[in-house]
Amino acid sequence: MSNAAADLEAQLIEDIGSFTYDPYGYALYAFPWGEEGTDLAYSKGPRQWQAEAFQEIRDHLQNPETRHQPLMLARASGHGIGKSAFISMLV
Repeated sequence: MSNAAADLEAQLIEDIGSFTYDPYGYALYAFPWGEEGTDLAYSKGPRQWQAEAFQEIRDHLQNPETRHQPLMLARASGHGIGKSAFISMLV
């Protein structure tokens, strides 16, 4: 591996590691929001309900008192979000 590739890999590891307790920040970093030619070309970021869920998870993870405790979140889902189904189910 070249020095440039090693430096790029080290930077990527550092970048991703900085989101340990910030899933919303990671979603903004990892996906091509607003980039022309992608499925997300017309999106600025996660939908509001997604951002709120990410922020609740972030707050839970950043709090040393709750970090290692289970977190239960529930969201009502509308059309287009996707639902769980058995693999054997005929759709």
